[in-house]
Amino acid sequence: MSKIPEIEEIISQLQNLDNSSYSKTEIQELMRKVGPICDIVVHLVEGTPIMRGRPNKPNERFENKSDYSFKPQICNKTYQRASTTENTMFYGVVPNNKDINNLTSNELQGMRLSVICELFHNGLNIEETPKVSFGRWRVKKGEQLNVLAIIQEEKYNESNELLSELRLAHSNFVNQNKDLQIKDKSLKYGTFLANEFSKSEILFNYDYMISAVFSEFASKHKKFDGILYPSVRAEGRYFNIAINPDVVNSKLELTDVGECPIQQTTDGYCVCKSDFGANNLNGKESFKLIKIN
Repeated sequence: MSKIPEIEEIISQLQNLDNSSYSKTEIQELMRKVGPICDIVVHLVEGTPIMRGRPNKPNERFENKSDYSFKPQICNKTYQRASTTENTMFYGVVPNNKDINNLTSNELQGMRLSVICELFHNGLNIEETPKVSFGRWRVKKGEQLNVLAIIQEEKYNESNELLSELRLAHSNFVNQNKDLQIKDKSLKYGTFLANEFSKSEILFNYDYMISAVFSEFASKHKKFDGILYPSVRAEGRYFNIAINPDVVNSKLELTDVGECPIQQTTDGYCVCKSDFGANNLNGKESFKLIKIN
């Protein structure tokens, strides 16, 4: 029987792969060798909002549910932080506050700002993108999202209450495990994955390969609907979520959309309140945005 490699050896091999050759198979094989580790699963209950956004070109308007949903697989040509070229994902931002019945306007605004950070981290040309459209989704009645949390131990200290809570839960869970090998492996592999998910300097799409392949691996597991990880572009202030498209269709519903003008200010840009929108969509596939006075 061949000897199972130590976790340090697996991590070293993953770090030293030449991802420019798109070594997806090698990454998958190494990840399978990791074996059991301690994971934290977050349950997002019915009614939990998820914020998603997309830039508007001049005179562009989005009036179909699909416009606010995941990228169609036929258009999915590059690796992203939590999606491979073979497995498109639905990306969004979730609230830090678990008490979803008492979310404040500041919390919802914070979620929108986190979306903005993700959309425009490479800069913004206001002539090419004069508006941004937001879609608010929610977990359907009677449903629950079960997502695998990526716990960042070394960055974003005290960035938000959810991150602090998950970090503590993960630490307690790992320390309760009496198998020292699993405990050691969980800490080292978990830190490695967290660092992959928190990469900020991305030069090529293959720089995302390890986090993308792990996300694909996890999202195809029957227990998980997707991945939850701190937003790099929002410096950990909110969590991003990446969800399997099949789960979006069965467990989520689009409730409200809004089209927001972007204005240039003396020190940057400002995203204004919606001037066109549609509410109470109730599962509609298409709708009309109306002017908001």
